[in-house]
Amino acid sequence: MLIIGESAECVRRAQTAVDRIITADDNTRDKIRHEQLVVAQQLNNPQPVIPAAPLDDSMMTPYGAPSTSAYTLPVPNDAVGLIIGKKGETIRRLQNESGAKIQVAKSEIKDTNLRNVFIEADHEKYIIAKEAIEAVINEHPR
Repeated sequence: MLIIGESAECVRRAQTAVDRIITADDNTRDKIRHEQLVVAQQLNNPQPVIPAAPLDDSMMTPYGAPSTSAYTLPVPNDAVGLIIGKKGETIRRLQNESGAKIQVAKSEIKDTNLRNVFIEADHEKYIIAKEAIEAVINEHPR
């Protein structure tokens, strides 16, 4: 049998695995087959990747992390109240007019005076929402 690998260590591991299968009894072969099926299932159904470091609050909404497909729009931190509005009226209006889901980060971006606004929508609705948010900010000088 010829085993080719990227390194001597890789070849040694492959040779050990092959030897294990060739010299195994029926019970051990069943265990090996089960191990291989488990690995194949894991490859076909990968688990979500959990970030190594937790996201800080500038990348979190009050409801958790935003969608990975959400657009991120940094806005002045002192404009967040304008975007949300009294009892959430403005942000609801912005969502209804644009068709986008809009959420505001829990806190400002570290060492800045900016806070992220997350806009979940296709590109066309994102542009509508972005322009509407910018209009709200611009019509209320701070």
